[in-house]
Amino acid sequence: MKDINKKKLPFNFYIGIIFILLLAGLFVSLYLSFSHYKVYTDIGYKSFCAISKSINCDTVSQSQYAVFLGVPVAVWGLIGYFFYLYLFISFIDLKNNQIFFFPLLFLISSAFALISLVLGYISSFYISAYCLMCIAAWAINFFLLFYIFLIKQRFNLKIFSWDFKKDLRFLILYKKINLIFLFVFVFLFVALTVFFPHYWKYDIQAQADVPTGITKNGHPWIGADDPEIEITEFSDYLCFQCKKMHYYLRNYISQNPGKIKLIHRNYPMDHNYNPLVKSPYHSGSGKMALLAIYAGSQNKFIEMNDFLFSIGNKDFNLEMAEKATGIKSAELYNALRNKKVLLNLKKDIYDGLKLRIEATPAYVIEGEVYTGNIPESVFKKLNN
Repeated sequence: MKDINKKKLPFNFYIGIIFILLLAGLFVSLYLSFSHYKVYTDIGYKSFCAISKSINCDTVSQSQYAVFLGVPVAVWGLIGYFFYLYLFISFIDLKNNQIFFFPLLFLISSAFALISLVLGYISSFYISAYCLMCIAAWAINFFLLFYIFLIKQRFNLKIFSWDFKKDLRFLILYKKINLIFLFVFVFLFVALTVFFPHYWKYDIQAQADVPTGITKNGHPWIGADDPEIEITEFSDYLCFQCKKMHYYLRNYISQNPGKIKLIHRNYPMDHNYNPLVKSPYHSGSGKMALLAIYAGSQNKFIEMNDFLFSIGNKDFNLEMAEKATGIKSAELYNALRNKKVLLNLKKDIYDGLKLRIEATPAYVIEGEVYTGNIPESVFKKLNN
């Protein structure tokens, strides 16, 4: 009776599995690249895996760690899988159950697995959120390493020594093809780092002569003195969607004068200030709101508002705020302890609670509250 434990699957089986894994990696990276782009450019976009605070692809895309060397990490993943797929197809000798440059493929597989560990660590300890599609990519990378190792075991391939005769013969045979591929890959790498569009960096277009002011209730506004529609926003300076909508609305106001009056209210989802938030979340957004309120009392709200949204969750100090607004850092320091400023913030939060606002940004338009973004119907009405 044959010992079934000694039977091994054919070489083509392992090659097929790796090929499928690489195609899956390409698909995942393509989706993540698309999702990263949409997160920053589409005000209404929400990925399918934006499930909770901790399981949220959009949160990961919004982090500073989603871009490396001026290119989204997902795009690097796409290039990496294409590179691996080309090498893998080029190095296979199905007839003789051989793989040229096997140590190189093993090294690349190990690098993919190591990168997955690093990204997992960053998600756990720096972003505090996980992306399901990223986890899928990490799993693909570990399976790639696992199956490469199985091929080594099943077909006696060596990891740490090169068959120079065999590999040299391969290089000579496919010299032109490989030189062309190498040139294309190097060119693509340089072109990406130099010319890739930085769509994640928001800009406010020139807004000369755009009216600003303070409502009779003491809330800062920008836009039209006699608008077609009045919009009151409740926002949080550490909320990414608030930031995205901030830039969208500011540019819309610039391009469409006379259409909107945008009134700003503070609604930090900071557990230290907002009674709705029961556990630590957006820590620091409350203090940022206090700075904005004080800046408004000094006729510097627009400058402070733009500065705080541009900083987002990056570390900053009061000297940076002074440079952006012209308000002395000592004044800003005192504003954080000013009872009148705190009272104004509490009023904003209380009004938001009365409106049953549970997330930011929230917009009050003609008595209706909209969370996340402004309905397209509002802009269609404005553009008619």
